[in-house]
Amino acid sequence: INADCVKVAGGMGDQVHLKTVYRTADEQHLLFLNRIRENQPDRECLDEYFAERHWPSSGPHQTMSLGECVAKGMELASGSTEVFTWLTSTSRGAGEVCEAALLNEGITEADTKEGYDCDPTSMSTLGILAITGIVLRLTSTLDKSRGFVNGAVCIVVEQLRGNAYFVAKLVGSGSYVLVHPMEEGGRTFLPCCYGYATTIRRAQGASLTMGCIYFDHTYG
Repeated sequence: INADCVKVAGGMGDQVHLKTVYRTADEQHLLFLNRIRENQPDRECLDEYFAERHWPSSGPHQTMSLGECVAKGMELASGSTEVFTWLTSTSRGAGEVCEAALLNEGITEADTKEGYDCDPTSMSTLGILAITGIVLRLTSTLDKSRGFVNGAVCIVVEQLRGNAYFVAKLVGSGSYVLVHPMEEGGRTFLPCCYGYATTIRRAQGASLTMGCIYFDHTYG
């Protein structure tokens, strides 16, 4: 929620009116946010909110696999400049989504073993392949003025030297950045990981235009 301040000059002196500007026009979503602001939602509230927002349900007693859901999300983003982002509970869940997304692009986990090492802090084991169109998430702040900051999502546009040096376009600003290896703690790696999914904790403060939540760490 953003609050815009409007200053008005009047006979009683300057007045400031606060106008609340929401980031969404979804009334059901706003109602849900108000309900859970102070208390944990009960099962009835959750069922009501997620009734028509739930994957992998595609009909009575029908289910979609994680791979099919990931492919559907990528299809929703195709033809646009946006990226469909999955928010997960764990790093392992983010890895599962990224593997499914890469497989949808014809890239297997075995293929990623030929890639360049990604940032170890991302907890990912998938090597980076600098293939045009691949979505990545930057994990270090190396050039703040150009938008090369931790958490920024970008898309590979040109490979320069194998998988080690390539140009990527930032999804948010449209700026281009050069991604190259860095050394830290005796390890050399690329300051990025695949960007189709990230944990909810790492996504704090990010602006996402489309995506879903993957409840990959639940208890029965």
